[in-house]
Amino acid sequence: MRDKILRIEWLKAMNLDDCIESPLSNSTGLYYITTTLNKEISLYIGIATGTNTVRKRLKAHRDEWLRYYRGNIRVRIGQMIYPRNVTDDMIYDAESAILYKNNFLLDNRQKLNSYHCTDFYRVENMGDIFEIPSLIIMKNQ
Repeated sequence: MRDKILRIEWLKAMNLDDCIESPLSNSTGLYYITTTLNKEISLYIGIATGTNTVRKRLKAHRDEWLRYYRGNIRVRIGQMIYPRNVTDDMIYDAESAILYKNNFLLDNRQKLNSYHCTDFYRVENMGDIFEIPSLIIMKNQ
């Protein structure tokens, strides 16, 4: 049986405020937050689905908890480039696959030992991925 594929292009990291103002953040999808003081540290991977946008989520994070971090807060937007018609379930499944068993995030602690997904995929990450694995194969856990 052929793998179902989710392909994500992670855009070049932007400063938090620049990302919020960017037209690219006015959509659903994934985002990856890091901070840089002496070195870059991965903080959080999140999603925006339904009527929510990456912009709305980033504004909420900035106001609720990102303001407590020192250093340069940077955001990479993850654009799902395959398949063409992306559903909220696909975005949710991609986030679950990235978070599962990946202890590189300081502020994402959920989904480390198990995850629920609507389907199993081969998740291919490309572009400015930093610590995100380039290939994740989801399987029944």
